[in-house]
Amino acid sequence: MIADMDFADDMPDEDNSVRFKKHNRFLRSLKEDTLVIIDNFNTSASKEPLLDVVLKYNCKVIFTTRSKFESAYTYKLKEISDINILADFAGKFYSDIENNRDTVIKIIEAVHSHTLSVELSARLLQKGMLEPNELLERLSENGANPETADKIGVTKDGINIKATYYNHIHTLFELYTLDDEMQAIMRCITYVPSCGIRAKMFAKWLELPDMNSINDLMETGFIQNIFADKISLAPMINDITIEDLKPSVSNCKTMLTSIQQICLRHGEDISYSKILFETIEKITNRDKNDDTEFYIRFIEDAFSYMEKYKYENGMRLIVSEMERFKEELQPNDIALLYDFKSAVEAMFGTSLKKAIELSKKAVTACVPEDNFHLAANLNMNLGYYYHMSGDLKNAKLFIEKGMKFMSEHNELNNDIIIMLHNYSNLMSDCGEPLKAVRAMKKCAEMIKENHTDMCSDYADLYFDIGVIYLQIGENRKAEDCFKEAFRVYKNIYGEEDSSYIEKHDEMIKYIRNTNLNQIQFLGGI
Repeated sequence: MIADMDFADDMPDEDNSVRFKKHNRFLRSLKEDTLVIIDNFNTSASKEPLLDVVLKYNCKVIFTTRSKFESAYTYKLKEISDINILADFAGKFYSDIENNRDTVIKIIEAVHSHTLSVELSARLLQKGMLEPNELLERLSENGANPETADKIGVTKDGINIKATYYNHIHTLFELYTLDDEMQAIMRCITYVPSCGIRAKMFAKWLELPDMNSINDLMETGFIQNIFADKISLAPMINDITIEDLKPSVSNCKTMLTSIQQICLRHGEDISYSKILFETIEKITNRDKNDDTEFYIRFIEDAFSYMEKYKYENGMRLIVSEMERFKEELQPNDIALLYDFKSAVEAMFGTSLKKAIELSKKAVTACVPEDNFHLAANLNMNLGYYYHMSGDLKNAKLFIEKGMKFMSEHNELNNDIIIMLHNYSNLMSDCGEPLKAVRAMKKCAEMIKENHTDMCSDYADLYFDIGVIYLQIGENRKAEDCFKEAFRVYKNIYGEEDSSYIEKHDEMIKYIRNTNLNQIQFLGGI
């Protein structure tokens, strides 16, 4: 839980142990003016070895739990038993409560004083869709419908809820008339993790023209505004929406396509990768799949983007899902499956040899004529693994084979940049640094011609060329390359930015390692 918190300085490549140490250090610094609430701590102290760590924090901590703890102060929460308090609660959402208080009290009794049902009933009355006596009649008619309640298991914190609670909320859900756009919103938000999503981002994923429908659903109480502009569904509403509106790949395709397009922008960093990947995981874990062809493309593209962020849980889940559909995969999909397995093994496994074997199977399974871009990537990946293992001969063979496939495609993309970078590093290790320089300069020229020279990829290439020139004694050329790199870094970041300072310090380190006069060399940089 502590490692999973979102901190502004978290880096994509940090593992859980690193994040835990950093986050725990911050939590230890909090004082008594801070309250931390840990919800659903349903375990025993003996099964949670880090409980003592949290109890030593200087801030105030509240646990909500169904477990029994003797060592701390415990306050037992019970249902609200005072009907007048619940009537006042209903009045927070229904402005005409005083003129209809007796009927509202009967409504509260009809829904067994269940607070969520009371809230939804009051919001429905406020909408003016039914009079209080009409709502009371409908709730009384549908208060006990075992057939509906048995369709899905309704739980909260692992404890079964009385079927009547479900039936009441189900009835209230049916009484609202949701148009097509609202139904689409409700279907798609069932895929959003319980931590919520930014409302405007969610609207963008659904290509909504405005926020009106989302705001209306928030007014009804179906969508919760959990924090600032973050929205989500209450668990029971989520279950009922899944049962009634049956979200699937086909009827949520607009949102899935939006997510897929984000995943295709491989070179672009995003700040919301966690919510994106958790949403993809919920989509992948849902059984309802009625468009297999689109779904396979979707998870394949998602894997590649997860790989960029080293998102292990999602990567392994997608491999497992592709195995489930193995009989329906085309040859190049099979090749991708082997490639994904090799990536997981190389990134999180213990055997680079196994990663190489899986990558070789990917290259063998691939049909280049159907997708030369894929063939280029698969060969490059195999060459990269050989390079990692120290087999420079095979590394050169497969990386150059990948570059040959890629040369047939003139459009600049992030794969070409990565490929040329890998090739230049290989050539440097093979003792052919000038080949590396030529490849990197070609890549930099392509970036400048197709996009702009004011980007970090362009600057990084010239920085690396400068390092190679330093290593072979071409000091003047090295200085020119560093100047070009820092011209761009300065424009992008500014001289006070940490990224600029880190690159500058890295350059100084390389200069010192070559025993050059630092002040004389730096000149106008």
